[in-house]
Amino acid sequence: MNKSFEQEKDPVKLGKSVKEVTKYGIIANKDTSTRQSALYDFDGNLIKDFGELYVYDPQDFIAKTFIDNKDNDTLPVNLKTAETITIYK
Repeated sequence: MNKSFEQEKDPVKLGKSVKEVTKYGIIANKDTSTRQSALYDFDGNLIKDFGELYVYDPQDFIAKTFIDNKDNDTLPVNLKTAETITIYK
């Protein structure tokens, strides 16, 4: 919709539910039974399927991740490149 609340594009279905809208795209849940995320552009095209990862709490270009129903310590995701962030010593 534009600033006058007029529809400019046809609606697009993104996964099962939209979780966050960021300047890098839209984070949506892929499924309703487990929390797994995908990143879409603003036209509804899939940018990145994060597999088992659930992406949440975006802070600018970085978002936290976890794998549903597991005790884990997963790496954060770079929303600009749609890749996990690896930190080296």
